[in-house]
Formats: sequence, structure tokens, C-alpha cells
Amino acid sequence: MRKNPDRINFQSSQLVQLLEKIDQANSEVDYPEKLFNHPRIKQLYLNIVRLDSEISLRRAHDQDLLNLQEEINKNIQELKSIPQFSGFLNKQRKLARHWKKFNSLIMGE
Repeated sequence: MRKNPDRINFQSSQLVQLLEKIDQANSEVDYPEKLFNHPRIKQLYLNIVRLDSEISLRRAHDQDLLNLQEEINKNIQELKSIPQFSGFLNKQRKLARHWKKFNSLIMGE
């Protein structure tokens, strides 16, 4: 059984277009290390890591663990409210969508 050359050309051009979109989206993404130049983002991240470590290392009472988890959630919400961080997340989502389309096309889904 022979493959339709028109179908192959169509898929090839779609792949090229998706790769161009991926390249463009990738160039728009600020990498995590750039985010740490923002002092509040760095502080919130370190707080979250510290609090998570406390939860992991402690055999604390339930209320203590709930308080730690609540503090982590507050830090996460504040992180999401910082424009540089929310912009980073949006750009990462856009890039992931392009990769998903690319992978679907490659896998023939």
C-alpha cells in the first residue's frame, strides 16, 4: 500500500509550521533562572521549599501540618500574582500546547 504524497506533503508542512511555533514560543519563555533575579519570587520559592521540608521532616500534630500547608498555599498564591511569574507560566503552557500538537501529528493521532 502506497502513501498518498499529498498527505505526506501536508503533514510535512504542518510539522514545519509547528516547529516554527515551538521555536517562537521557546524564545518567548523566560527560563527559571531568570525568574530568580526577581527578589520576591526567589524569597517565595525558598519559603515554599523550606516549609515543604519542615512538613517532610516533622512528625508534627495535624494542626501544625495544616498551618504549614496553609502557609505554602499563601506563598504559591502570591507567586502567581507576580506578573513575571504568571507570564512565565502562560508562556510555558503555550509552549506545551505546541509540543502536544506536534507529538500528536508525529504519532498520527
